[in-house]
Amino acid sequence: MANRAVIFHCDDGTMKPDNPAYHWSELLSEAMAKAKRPAIVKGALADRLSAAGFEDIQQLNSKLPFGPWPKERRLKEVGCMALLGAESGFTAYGMAAFTRILGLSEEEASKTCRDGLAAVMNKNYHLYLPK
Repeated sequence: MANRAVIFHCDDGTMKPDNPAYHWSELLSEAMAKAKRPAIVKGALADRLSAAGFEDIQQLNSKLPFGPWPKERRLKEVGCMALLGAESGFTAYGMAAFTRILGLSEEEASKTCRDGLAAVMNKNYHLYLPK
């Protein structure tokens, strides 16, 4: 089962289930789980710190937007920085995982990466990752 921590989210309905960025993130999550390297889910670090003896652990929940779509100035800046990272990250993370772990052809993996990046660059999709 895919780890929801690396799946793109949207609160306002601008992302549909067939969104290419959503598809990219589902495939990446599937590949990481298959490689036994799943993303750390919300609360897992706090649980590990508690088990190690730490006390008064505080966890902040936030959203990492992709693109300059947020209205709040600071989140807009964060979204622009995330988008800069996505320009190379979609291919860098996707190609190896999709071809080596999931067995996709190079052409299919490349198209998935290109389409996913194009979707996050579309300012009409209000995508974020929960953090």
